[in-house]
Amino acid sequence: MGPRNAEKRADLQAALGDAKSRGVPLIVSRLDRLTREPDVLEGILQLDGVRVISCVPKEMANKTAIRQAAELARKTAKNISDGTKYAHAQRKARGEISGHAASLDEARKQSTIARQAKSSAVVDRIAIHLDLNPQLKFRPVREIAEALNDALILSGHDRQWSATSVRRALKKALERLTEWNPPADEVVVTGPSSPATPVVPEADLLEARRAADPNWGRF
Repeated sequence: MGPRNAEKRADLQAALGDAKSRGVPLIVSRLDRLTREPDVLEGILQLDGVRVISCVPKEMANKTAIRQAAELARKTAKNISDGTKYAHAQRKARGEISGHAASLDEARKQSTIARQAKSSAVVDRIAIHLDLNPQLKFRPVREIAEALNDALILSGHDRQWSATSVRRALKKALERLTEWNPPADEVVVTGPSSPATPVVPEADLLEARRAADPNWGRF
């Protein structure tokens, strides 16, 4: 972070101002939390009325140690930046999209697909457990949640179920069971069907009987 960036960091400027007005030291985990530029760090440490203390004791040994700590932080930041640029260049050379909105959209789509697949798998496991333990379907939701937890059937976030969180997954699991085992009156039989028996009107049936037996109906 250069001098101008240091000036733009409102939180840093506020912390320095507060420390100066209160007359208390500004404590940081490491000196590079202030800045990674040696010259800027020296300027901050030389501010009148502001004492900076690092939680890394050796950084505060002397001015040379302070400058070395800032120089190391600057080199580390540069290495990270160079590594990121190199990785982007390698991805671009392979024809991959990097650092572009399209790649982010694709990543979101893939993440959504993965979540949906995991959620569906969880619903399947619940449905199978209910199919193997049919009496469980008629128990209170809280007991169903406990039974699933005991069976190590966790949520899509790998968390245990509660009476609240299990309701939606339970509903989907029961619907899945219905798909797998439809009621008898809803079973559709496929295959060759037998020819329908023709319906003969009652008058024609009586006439046919009289023709076959002239004495039919006289007694």
